[in-house]
Amino acid sequence: MSQLHDITIPTDVSIWPLATGWWILLILCVVIGTATTYTFVKRRQKRVEKKVALRILSQIDPDDDQWPVLVNDVLKRAAIHYCEALQIAPLYGEKWVSFLCSQVSSKVKDQIRLPLLELQTCLYSEGGSTTIPKQDVIKAAQIWLNTALPPKKLTTRGGHE
Repeated sequence: MSQLHDITIPTDVSIWPLATGWWILLILCVVIGTATTYTFVKRRQKRVEKKVALRILSQIDPDDDQWPVLVNDVLKRAAIHYCEALQIAPLYGEKWVSFLCSQVSSKVKDQIRLPLLELQTCLYSEGGSTTIPKQDVIKAAQIWLNTALPPKKLTTRGGHE
């Protein structure tokens, strides 16, 4: 018994310095968090112009004589924002409608083509008279904005990339 020593409690193990595995895990979490935040912010910025265009479109009064010009301007401005201005700006009439239709699926294209062609006709008629309801034309513009923007892949005249 005389040879027994008192029990000594070892010193507590400190968390610092961290082991290499913890540093790797910490760096990985920071990188993933930064990438997620960056992606979220970029995605949100891409959709800002679309939201603005939809808000302006919803404020257009179909009883206004200038409604076709206003609807066409909203579509043109949104398209120019997401695509090359030099290729979009000169488009009008059938070519403009073809471009708009090239940005959406064939199902949506069938739904919006006739109203958008009617919009082009209304641009040059007295008082914006139309053979189909004005709300259908505006609805077609809303559908285009919702489905075509922001574009997944940009196509230009005639559907060529």
